[in-house]
Amino acid sequence: MDPTPEGLPLQLWCFTADVRWGPYEDTMSDIFDHLLTIAPEFGLEVFESPTGKDVITAMEHANLGVVGK
Repeated sequence: MDPTPEGLPLQLWCFTADVRWGPYEDTMSDIFDHLLTIAPEFGLEVFESPTGKDVITAMEHANLGVVGK
């Protein structure tokens, strides 16, 4: 994936020998937990761009109101 102004996108493809969805999700969760924990050891920061809904929800929780409502 091409770099963006926010950084380098990361796309993971994971495969497991167990075809059940629950164990697959558990494995994926463990992988992401590890990546998020170890990233700073390599001088990396994880960035996720918030959606409009995320911003509106944050503003409502901070009692800032929502523009246009």
